[in-house]
Amino acid sequence: MPLDPVVGQRAAAVVLHGAVAVCAAASLGRAWLARGASDWAAVRVRRLGRWAVAGAILALLAQGVVLWLQAAVMADVPPAEAAGAIRDVLVHSRYGIDWSVGAAALAAALALACLRGTRPLALAPLCVFWYARCLNSHAAEQGDVSLLMIVYVTHLGLISLWVGEVLVAGLAVLADGRGGPDDARTERITYVQALSDSATLALAGIFATGTYLAWHILSGPGDLVADPYGRTLLAKLACVGLAAAMGGYNRFYVMPALPVPGAAGAAAALRLRRVLRWEGGVLLAALALAAVLASSAPPGSGT
Repeated sequence: MPLDPVVGQRAAAVVLHGAVAVCAAASLGRAWLARGASDWAAVRVRRLGRWAVAGAILALLAQGVVLWLQAAVMADVPPAEAAGAIRDVLVHSRYGIDWSVGAAALAAALALACLRGTRPLALAPLCVFWYARCLNSHAAEQGDVSLLMIVYVTHLGLISLWVGEVLVAGLAVLADGRGGPDDARTERITYVQALSDSATLALAGIFATGTYLAWHILSGPGDLVADPYGRTLLAKLACVGLAAAMGGYNRFYVMPALPVPGAAGAAAALRLRRVLRWEGGVLLAALALAAVLASSAPPGSGT
């Protein structure tokens, strides 16, 4: 069965945005952990450096797959026959220009991720990438620079940071270590607090920007059930709500037990990691639904 380019694009977009999210969160996590003086923090700074580089490389590969499948769509040919159309897409279409800007931004993020002392700067080219991605969606219906575009880019960036922070925390920073010396435990708790605060701020921004976008896109509550776009949006909101509940559980029920020495603190650390991994899976589902929304026609668009 031949690959459906549209379905393939959505799958590649999930990988692309997931990889970018990991690169962004790993870069930010390196900045948080670089303040620590323990071996625990130093090991994780190096580990997050590798995660940031791997995320940027995977994002560049996924960006190439997205271009290949877009060329197949625009040339109306099977993906296996789309190689000859890639140059035309890059040179003769607005999509090609926006794609090139995004690819250059990812390359810059990769270069910064490979350097020491520039960790937070990796977020700057990723902001350019998020902007370039939004240029190829209905976010640009009011122009390349508009309030709508700013809200879309902010929404996408905040979701990416939240997804990436949860994944990186559960799979890299807190993946192996429950106890350790007092300085390591203190720095781990400081990291978890920074993670929780950042996720809370991101969730507040996601709620604010998402409310504006829903008001702009939907004509009324009926669109949430009567239109495929609205039903997909509802599913995404359910995932975000579930992930937020998991984060709230960690913040208010698990984190207070982390400073307790001995078995109680170790059990809390293990529970925190488990919940983070489940939360990461739910957020990946939300990211997949967001990819479907980005390539779907909003209600009333007539397309």
